[in-house]
Amino acid sequence: LNLKPQILNPRPFNLNLLCQAAIEAVWHVPCGGFPYGDSDLLYMANDWHTSLLPVYLRAFYQDHGKLEFARSLFVIHNMAFQGRGPMDEFQDLQLPDKYKEDFLLDDPFGGECMNCMQAGLRMATKVVAV
Repeated sequence: LNLKPQILNPRPFNLNLLCQAAIEAVWHVPCGGFPYGDSDLLYMANDWHTSLLPVYLRAFYQDHGKLEFARSLFVIHNMAFQGRGPMDEFQDLQLPDKYKEDFLLDDPFGGECMNCMQAGLRMATKVVAV
């Protein structure tokens, strides 16, 4: 029986693209005939696959005075799968270095790694577990 948690490669480029597109969609996708715009928004990050959304919302927008009233809700479905990967993949996320610590996890079984879910949990406005 292998009790060592599985380390999943979050494929940073794919998740990066998905989360940034979701944030940008409010200005470009006509829902109901017109784009939503940038006031009173709630972004929902659904499990580790979209855990970068709250991080990108803060790092690329709110830290620069954009989408200041947008909020993020992180929904946890399964804590076992956290989007873990080698810490050297952090650079692929194209985030400022000051966010690196939010991803760092010293796992007693697997050693030091990058944990995307952990960063999403830290950056989200609210967290819900289902």
